[in-house]
Amino acid sequence: MNIKLPTFLHAGAQRSASTWTYNALKDHPEVFMPEKEPMSCFDCHYHKGISWYKKHFRKQDEEKAIGDESPGYIKHPLAPKRVAETIPNTKIIFCLRNPIERAYSQWWTAENAWTSTTFERALKRHSTNDVFITPGYYNYHISQWEKYFDKDQIKIKIFDDFVKDNKAYIQDLYEFIGVNKNYIPDVLNKKIKTNEKNRT
Repeated sequence: MNIKLPTFLHAGAQRSASTWTYNALKDHPEVFMPEKEPMSCFDCHYHKGISWYKKHFRKQDEEKAIGDESPGYIKHPLAPKRVAETIPNTKIIFCLRNPIERAYSQWWTAENAWTSTTFERALKRHSTNDVFITPGYYNYHISQWEKYFDKDQIKIKIFDDFVKDNKAYIQDLYEFIGVNKNYIPDVLNKKIKTNEKNRT
């Protein structure tokens, strides 16, 4: 079987409906999404090689669109170049949320796990500042992706539009990746619950 690599990446940002979107995409019969979420091949696991990446797509079955949902990609300085060298024709999806709300949501998720401090104090630490604040520099991050990908390969969505009408939100993404936009996923109008606090 010829293993196809992703035709689209949902590349961030974190805490901007990424888990909901992953489930809505995975539910579509014309879309293949690997069980591992996020994949994080082009940031955290790049040293493992493309053969490691490919094995997560072995179960695909002639789906029209193949996806990778890894919200950490948006901020990684090397991810755009790595993706362009590996899958230059892929499409890139970003969902942007108010940077302060996004940072607070991520801190709220992580607070019990490892920060053990207030949001204000967390922002004064260099290490946590990089985790919470840096992803929100949207203009800079997207400009780095635009160095390697044409603008018609990039879809920018807004978190507030997801909150207002998640049906229209996901239908726009279905159309962008080239599958039936009228499919209704099981997660429509539902909140995805995970073991992390307040994750969407």
